Amino acid sequence: MSICFCVFDFCRYGDPNFVVPGVDTGIVLASTSSTFARSDVMWPARICHEDETRGGRFKKSGPHSVVVVFLSPYWQHSQAFGNGVGGGGGQHSKSSSNTSATNAAAAAAAELFDYEQVDASPTTLGQYPHSGASLDLEDLKTSFRLTGLSKSHFSSYVNAHRLALGLRSFSSSRLAPEASAADSFSMLAQLQDCHVMSMRTPTFPPALLGLPWDHVLKQLPPVNLEESAVVLGNEPALNLSALLQCMGPAVSLSAGAAAGAAAAASGADLSRAAPANPLLSTDSALTTITTSAAANTPGGSSSTATATATAATAATATAAAAAAAASAATVPPLSDFMKGSVGEALIMPAEAAAAAGSPEEMRMLGTLLSSQLHLITSFGGAPPRHCAGVLSRLLTSTLALKGHGTSVMKSTYPSLSQTSLAQFLREYRVGCERIFSHARASFSLPGLGVGCCAVLTDDRCRLHLTGPGSFERAVRLPAAIKGATNAGAGKADDFKLLDGMESEWCELAKNTILPMCHSRKYLNRMRQKILELKDPVIGPDGRIQGRGEPLSDDSDGEGGTDTGGSKGSYDAAVSGVACALKAVDMVCRGQVVSAFCATRPPGHHAGTELRAMGAPSNGFCVFNSVAAAAK
Repeated sequence: MSICFCVFDFCRYGDPNFVVPGVDTGIVLASTSSTFARSDVMWPARICHEDETRGGRFKKSGPHSVVVVFLSPYWQHSQAFGNGVGGGGGQHSKSSSNTSATNAAAAAAAELFDYEQVDASPTTLGQYPHSGASLDLEDLKTSFRLTGLSKSHFSSYVNAHRLALGLRSFSSSRLAPEASAADSFSMLAQLQDCHVMSMRTPTFPPALLGLPWDHVLKQLPPVNLEESAVVLGNEPALNLSALLQCMGPAVSLSAGAAAGAAAAASGADLSRAAPANPLLSTDSALTTITTSAAANTPGGSSSTATATATAATAATATAAAAAAAASAATVPPLSDFMKGSVGEALIMPAEAAAAAGSPEEMRMLGTLLSSQLHLITSFGGAPPRHCAGVLSRLLTSTLALKGHGTSVMKSTYPSLSQTSLAQFLREYRVGCERIFSHARASFSLPGLGVGCCAVLTDDRCRLHLTGPGSFERAVRLPAAIKGATNAGAGKADDFKLLDGMESEWCELAKNTILPMCHSRKYLNRMRQKILELKDPVIGPDGRIQGRGEPLSDDSDGEGGTDTGGSKGSYDAAVSGVACALKAVDMVCRGQVVSAFCATRPPGHHAGTELRAMGAPSNGFCVFNSVAAAAK
């Protein structure tokens, strides 16, 4: 019975140690669970890197599954056409001119990519079978017939393999990881609580993933399964490197054009035959196209027009290449961030580390930190709309490495004195904070990152009524908000004013964080005491009479029962903690550099039970929002 349960668990949740051969290129075959598809047909897909999957689109699944992107999935066309996924039968299997036109329009509107979370197991993931510089379309025709899918899906099948081989060729030539990084990926996967394939798969440039792929595929020759007598032959893989280079930023052509004209005048041959389709070019350099404009240029000569067109095209290629080289950011070395003895231990080569007796764990930790710097640099060209999400993931992983490294050092250097270990840890933590600041500065935009701050408050904090005779009274909160708004809060993108906490932050504070800061006995007692309070008495002048009901009845400091409140004090205190939690989250995710919480009651004196560290007073505090923020 136990064996059966183990097998069921493996099939249902996936194997955390399963790795598809060729995953380092990012391209695999995967099985979909879509109701419009057949689960026995493996389809080309790209495995998403862990950094792509954060942000709420998928539920965190841990190390048992991966997120894949199916390329040109036929089931998207099935939904557009309204037909089935089986073989030649079906109500749409008959061909006619009207049906073909309808299908073509539907195919154009169908999605080219489909995200799905799949279990990591041999039944759902497999090795991509094609490699090299070209795609054998005849082999594709044969393999497609073996799937038993409808003939209308053949174009999707070919386009899926076109995309797969193009991405595979791109990653193999430009994104191949180092062979020695396998252990680093395993450690990083454990740290991020994800599958190792989600770390081993390459991180494709955002500019590449954002290309207009539907337009790209329309430029390729169409294929037809009906023309059985026609031999399709080989098709070169998509040259994505050249495509990205062609889409470089616009630059001035004056200098390049002058150089080209001078070369043409000297008799240099600048012309080169262009391939039939530049997208399928096997040459990594941009091609120049020689055209004769004599027929369309009154009074002009063919050689002059040819030289001018060739020079301009050559200048475009040269300028685009120069711009790409200039814009390519250099990854800063780890030594720029990690100083002192800890920096030497982290960046020491393997041979030198072995000779010096430096722990292997430190070198591996240095590899993880260097990988983090590579990620920061590689995502530096992310579109502005993606910067917030990318920055959030990079900063949270940097903070995770900071905590992980602290634990590694404490276990790696047990013989160090407390003073030496404290200095070692301080150097490491300061280095991680430098990396944090570097990442934040790399993605800062108007309203995001450096130069941004926020004021957080909540209307429920006004329900904490202590009376006019108290030092901590209700008038303090609107006065603070007025001062913030006069300083510009809420009037600019870089100075935010958040005046209401979402329910999830309050629930997090109440159910998870506060029990980590205070005893259950104290929380229950304070909540019950507040519920039993009488409604506040409002005087003829509209002001609250008295000092509010005492909450800390065992306080014996000066002022006696100094911490008072009303029936709204519990919700006010919870909202104040929620503001503190959200403020910390905004800073840690790089949305702002600093945050100010305008909340009542205050929250830095309350102890686990009541008074912290033997203090004679509770200091007007109900819950310790500062301790909650630190948690």
